[in-house]
Amino acid sequence: MPIKDSELVHIILDQCIEAAELSNSGKVLVREPKNQDND
Repeated sequence: MPIKDSELVHIILDQCIEAAELSNSGKVLVREPKNQDND
């Protein structure tokens, strides 16, 4: 059964929200995906 567009949007948004964090100045920072351990 194919994924509906609305479901795809939710999946993408969930991933974006997981990768985003607020800086101290209130800006939204998007972290790189954690596939390597080089912080």
